[in-house]
Amino acid sequence: MKIVRLSVILIMLLCCLAEAGGTSDGSVLPVAKQLDKEDAQGMLVALKDGGIAPAALVGDEAPKEVLGAMFQMIIRKLRAERDKAKSRQFEGDTYGKTLAEWAEYLQQTNSYASLLLQDVVKRCSIELSAARILRKDQGVNQDNQPTTWNLAPEAVLALARQAGWRPQSMQHASIRQASEVVWASFGHTNIVDGYIGLVDVLAGGVVFQAMTTSKLMEHPDRVALCLRMLNTEQMRVCSLEVLRKFVRNGGNVDRVELADTTYFYRIVPVEECSRLGFEPLAKSRSGPGDLLLVLGKPGHDGDGPAWMRQALE
Repeated sequence: MKIVRLSVILIMLLCCLAEAGGTSDGSVLPVAKQLDKEDAQGMLVALKDGGIAPAALVGDEAPKEVLGAMFQMIIRKLRAERDKAKSRQFEGDTYGKTLAEWAEYLQQTNSYASLLLQDVVKRCSIELSAARILRKDQGVNQDNQPTTWNLAPEAVLALARQAGWRPQSMQHASIRQASEVVWASFGHTNIVDGYIGLVDVLAGGVVFQAMTTSKLMEHPDRVALCLRMLNTEQMRVCSLEVLRKFVRNGGNVDRVELADTTYFYRIVPVEECSRLGFEPLAKSRSGPGDLLLVLGKPGHDGDGPAWMRQALE
């Protein structure tokens, strides 16, 4: 019966999509309410089985009423899945698999809304990985993380294309090169230490990083989204790896503090940290601040690190 019901829901949704050009803003809401009864995994299965690509829901050309309803629904589903996983101390594999499947689905389109959702899913994955590292789960290392979580230069370049930029050839662009194209596309062209536009963008970093997911959706800002995507990727490749090395070497995270870094560097030597940089943000090496960041210290409350609250608000 559940399969039949989902099929009916999908037929209704497809009809709404087909007729969206002439419908009222509330036309998709009855369908959204039906899909909203499913959990994140059930909703994704329904969309895949119905052959509905993410571009039809959260693409740049998606009808406004569809985009708004589906974006908010996906955020609610992810928040609910995270709450369930968090109540179980992030044990088990179901949550991680659900996140990976949503990431793969959303990566089919690099629209503004999809990139924002991809970042939310990725932050959920980082939080999960950090919890597993602290629990010393077997097999949690950077080498076996699926490529699903790698930030592709093409995803970054999509933000510049949305601003009207038309590339000559960026087939083999790095993330740094792609981000510099984004900065330049929005008028940030000052060159400092060889970096194009980065100093200008980082000067507004406090404002950008204060933008929650809901604010970024209500007031699209591609420079802010690009910076957020880079910060998320930096947490994945630097902060998680620092945490992994620290725990593997027997460190106690409760003893790490910025006021006195002696203990941290005794556990993870400076030379190892020097191999963990992030060129797109001119980061030459990692340190105790990266470990504290991924753990949400300071700023951690009952709902998790500040960067996770930002993602789900």
